[in-house]
Amino acid sequence: MKITIKKLVEWNACYDEDELKEFKKNLKIKDGVTPLEFIDLDIKTEDKIWTLLRPEIIPEKELHLLGCKFAEAALKLEMSVIKLKKLWLKGKAMDEELEAARSAGSTAEKAKLEQIKTILETIK
Repeated sequence: MKITIKKLVEWNACYDEDELKEFKKNLKIKDGVTPLEFIDLDIKTEDKIWTLLRPEIIPEKELHLLGCKFAEAALKLEMSVIKLKKLWLKGKAMDEELEAARSAGSTAEKAKLEQIKTILETIK
C-alpha cells in the first residue's frame, strides 16, 4: 500500500490544499510512499501517527493490540508522574525532576512511532 496525496484527502487529513501541494512538491510523494518511507518524512510525529494508524495500513487486530500497548505505556507514565508530583509536594523532589517527567510525553510519542515501525516491518 502506498500513501498518496489522494489517500490523505480521502482519509480527511487536516491539511488545506496549499499544505497538500507542499507535501507533493517538497516531500516527493506524488507517486506515493510506503508506510515505512512515510515514517521518515519531515512532518510532525502526531501527523505520522494519525496517518499510519489505519486499517488500510495496519491490520485491525494489530491496531487494537497497539492501542492496548499505548494505553499501558500512558498509564505507567502517568502513575510515575503522579508519584513524583506527590514527592514534590512533600519537598522530596526537585522542580527539575518534575519538568523532566512532563517532557517525557514527547519521548513517548517517538516511542509510539517506533512501535508502529516495528509492526509495519513485519507486515510488508
